[in-house]
Formats: sequence, structure tokens, C-alpha cells
Amino acid sequence: MNLESVLNLSEAERDAVSKALVLKRLTSKEQLRFWILYYLDVDLADQVVSRFSTSSPLDMVWDIYQFCADESNDEPRDYRYIAGRASQKTLALAVLKVLLPLHFGRPVVHFGGTVAQAKRAYTYFKKFVMRPYIKDFLKSDPTQEKTILLVNGKELEVEILSISLMAVQGPHAPVVSLDELASLAPDKVKAYDDVDGVPVYTDDGRPWIKFGISSRKGAYTVIEREYEERDKTGIVFKFWTVLENTQRCPDSISGTENYSYYVNALENSAITVENWQQLSDADRSKYELVNAKKGCFSCPLAAICAGDLKKQTSRCKKLRPAKSVIKEFKKADFQWFLSQKMSMTPSIEGLIFPKFKRENFEKTAGEIYEIFTSQKPSKEISEEELIEFMLSRGCKAYAGLDHGHTDPAAIVVIYEDAVGNIFIMNVYAQTGLDPEQLRDKVVEMQKKYKFTHLYPDTAQPAINDLIRKSRCVKVVDDFDKKGQIENGIALIRQKIAPTTGSTKFFGLKGNCDFLIKEMEKYHNEVDSAGKILDEPADEFNHSIDALRYAAINRWDRGGRVVKAMSDSELSESRAEYANSVLQKNQNWMREKINEIAGGSETNFVDKSKNKGTMWSID
Repeated sequence: MNLESVLNLSEAERDAVSKALVLKRLTSKEQLRFWILYYLDVDLADQVVSRFSTSSPLDMVWDIYQFCADESNDEPRDYRYIAGRASQKTLALAVLKVLLPLHFGRPVVHFGGTVAQAKRAYTYFKKFVMRPYIKDFLKSDPTQEKTILLVNGKELEVEILSISLMAVQGPHAPVVSLDELASLAPDKVKAYDDVDGVPVYTDDGRPWIKFGISSRKGAYTVIEREYEERDKTGIVFKFWTVLENTQRCPDSISGTENYSYYVNALENSAITVENWQQLSDADRSKYELVNAKKGCFSCPLAAICAGDLKKQTSRCKKLRPAKSVIKEFKKADFQWFLSQKMSMTPSIEGLIFPKFKRENFEKTAGEIYEIFTSQKPSKEISEEELIEFMLSRGCKAYAGLDHGHTDPAAIVVIYEDAVGNIFIMNVYAQTGLDPEQLRDKVVEMQKKYKFTHLYPDTAQPAINDLIRKSRCVKVVDDFDKKGQIENGIALIRQKIAPTTGSTKFFGLKGNCDFLIKEMEKYHNEVDSAGKILDEPADEFNHSIDALRYAAINRWDRGGRVVKAMSDSELSESRAEYANSVLQKNQNWMREKINEIAGGSETNFVDKSKNKGTMWSID
């Protein structure tokens, strides 16, 4: 039976059918859509549209519903849905708070990431349980803390709470839902870890289910941590975007002529097949071929949508027009849209180093050689060969140290060339090291990388003295720490993104994974309401602290950030450096020839036309 046929019944017939169907279990997504629309007056988007999506609001509800309906399931299930802003996330969760108690006799505990989020969830839920045929199951007036539904003689509780250390200690239920995990403040993150103790099996031994939904924010958030660890934890992740909640793109925008082109959505780039063919193999690999319409190529959403909205077949009447999405895209910051509307990447909002890009930082030994010399190596370069070469050409070598213990101790080895390029050669991080073990690690790394100075944390002088007694490196720990966090951050930012010219901050591929993860996650504090503050949070900063200690000693000049070189100054400095290396080689060659020639005077004459060196031996 569909909605139209029910509405065509007489009032008495419709009332009888409505009472009979309200508790009837559903066997298809179409039946589910009808039930939600008829009983709750909610029309959920029900089609997967974007090529980056694996779900939709109705698909999420159907996933959870099917799990509860399938009696063959004997293992608990944990789902996470990442969805764009204003895409029916909280609404879909509220639907499940009504459906699961009525159809499966399952109590529900819901946790909102903030107090406001929990109130919003309750607003939807209260509206639903006060509707005809649903309110008949209320034992008493609903409240946010506890609403009791009386279904088939059984009392079923629905609790809607804000995550807190106290809130997660009391309730237990076979259904646990979570909303806006990306908004958790630090105190709520600690409480969230205890949510694992909330879900329990049903009274008849059926497995529990837990599911959460969130938009994407910083890489440091709980939802991103869970996504990184999904293979280990078994949490199932699914995604949907703003396109799932958008109407089919009209022909007036897309045209009707088929057209294929290449796109790189992460860089918002759309190019013709002919232009793609002219790219290098490395650049070609960044693009995908899409089959769209001719008008799609000239649309602002050419790379993001790439014709996906022509696939929209949803009958949902709550979808927004395609033109409104195009308008929003044109006004929005691209990275924000990619994160908050397309659910494709974490947001850079609140990050200390938003301009840090892994692809710009991480370089092979050969690539570092090329940056250092402005020449491609004639053969593959090993790390050992790179170390020897850079040191022989006058590279400064030093390191920073963060002591750690319960937190990771971190050692960052830094090479700096004559024009201020910073090369992170190795990052070591380990928890639980005692002072002797930390000293031994410094000695080991100094032996390999030959750094001359170590700039450690000044908080534990005894550890620094222990390292100093090893006599392997000059330990400098008498610097002033006042204002060093802000100054150190500013110095690192200046290397990552100079005022002029390209980045001067590089890391040896394979040796800097810990630093990369911290650079991508180091962020400002978040208050209890989810608001980002101006103060750096004390997490994801161990190797960054080690880097800062070195930076404020080596990159700072008189307490001021070192001014970046212009391109002309950079070229001039490189030339001076190259000439100094050439002079050094000439002097060495003169002494060597004198030695072989038995004391004869040898003089540098000139460069040959082939850029060789001519000598006169008297």
C-alpha cells in the first residue's frame, strides 16, 4: 500500500489501516520511505548521487533498520556516517529514535556532541512522538532526559543527552546513537571514550547497534580519529554529500550533449581530454575521466559534481535546487565546501598550520638533492649518500628535543642550507623512555646525522645534563622560553609559506610520518560549546615542540621572524653559495695537484668552453 492509496480511503478505513500498520515491520526501503512520510511527515533524500558518496539519509535509516530486523545477526554493529551540513543528519537520527522502539522493542540512548545538538535532536523527536498514532504509545509526557513508550506491554525508554562524563555513566541500551562527533570539546572527548560501556544486548540476547553521524571538521577530531582506525576497530564508515539533498540538474544548466573531460576534485580542476594528454604521467594520475554533459564543463561545479546531479532520481520534495548549490559554492571557500558540504576531506578550520601540505613537504632523497643543488641527481640517491653530500657542502645540522615520558619523547633532526631551506631528515617519537634510553637515542641519531647542536626542552635540566655528559653534541638549553610557543609557531609558519616564493620546509620521505600527522592535527583549543579559541591545544604537539626549540634558536633573529627572501634574492644567494663551493673545490684541487707535482706551483687559469677547469703547472 502506498501513500496515495491510504489517503484515498474513508476516514474510518484510514484510521483502521493506520493503527494496523504503525507497528508492522517493513520489508523494503520503499515501505520505509512510505512509513516515515505517512506517520512522521518527513521526506528523506533517498538516492546516492555523488560519486564520492556511499549512502543517503534514507539509506542510513534503512541500514540500521535492516540490522535490527535480521535475526541472523549475532555480532554487534558499529556505523559512522559522515555527511555534509544541512543534509538531514539529525532529522534521520530522530526518525530512528521512534522507529526502533516501536518496531523492535529496543530502548535508545542518544548522545549529542553539544548541549545545543541534544536539544535540537529532542525537538525533532518530541514533534514525532506527538503525532497521531505515535502519541498513543506514550506512557506520559515526553521529556528530553527520558521518554517512555509503552509498546506491546513493554516500557521502552528513549534518552536524549549531551555527552559528558556524568551522562555516559548511567544509561545502558541496545541502541546508541551519536550526533556531531566532530564538535566534541576536550572534556567531552574524554567522556566519549566511556560511551563504549553504554550499549548492551537486548533482553532476548540480540546484539546491540551503535551508530553516529557527523559533518567533517579538523583532522584532530574524534570522527577523524575513528576513520583512521577503522580497519582496526571494525567501524563501518559511509558518506553522503550536499548532492544527495539536491534536485536533478536541469538541462538549462547542463545541456543535453554528452561530453567527457578530466577532473581533479581535490584541486577543483577540470580540463579537456586534449589538455590531459599533454600532462606528465605523474600529473595525469591525479585526474579521473568523467562522462557528463557539455554544459557541465563550464559550470562552477565542473570538478566537484562532474555530471553527478544528472543521476538524481529522488522523489523527495525537500531537495534544494541545483542553482542554490552552485551559488553557495561560488561564495564559499573551496576547502570549506570540500569538507563541510562534500565530506571529502577534514576541515582546516582551527588548525595551527592550515597551509601545511603533505605533498609539498614530503620529498624523496633525490628530490631533496634537487632542491638543495637545483640539479637533478644523475642516479638514485640513498639517505646515507644524501647525508654525506649535504654535510660536505656546508649544510648546518642541528636537532630539537622534547623530553616526554607518558607522552612521546621526540627528536627532530634538521638540516639547513645557505638560503634558509629547512630539511627535516628524521623524526623519532617514543613513549616510556627513561633518561638513559633517551640519551642513548640522541647519541645514536647524532652518530648517523652528525648534528652539532641539540636544543632540548628546558623543563628537565637533569636529562639535558645527562646528554651533555655524553659529549656527542653541544646541548643548548639556556634560552628564554617566554613567548616561545607563539614565536616558534610563527617561525614554522614562515618556513611553510613564506611571504614571497615557495615553501622552504621539506621532510625526507619515510622518516617524518609522526611530524606530518602532528602538523595536520595541531590545533587551537575548543570550548565546551564547540567554539574554537585562539590558544593552541596541548596535544599533537610533541615533535612540533622539538622543532620549535630548534627554530627559536636557529631561525629567529633578535626575537623577530626572519624575513623571507624574494625570488631575486634567492637566486643571488644560491649563486653566491655555488661560487663558494666552486672556490673550495678549486683550492682543494690546487693543493692536490701541487702534492702530486712535487711542489710545483699550480694556478687556476680559466673555465673551458665546456665548463671544465684549466690549470697551469709551472
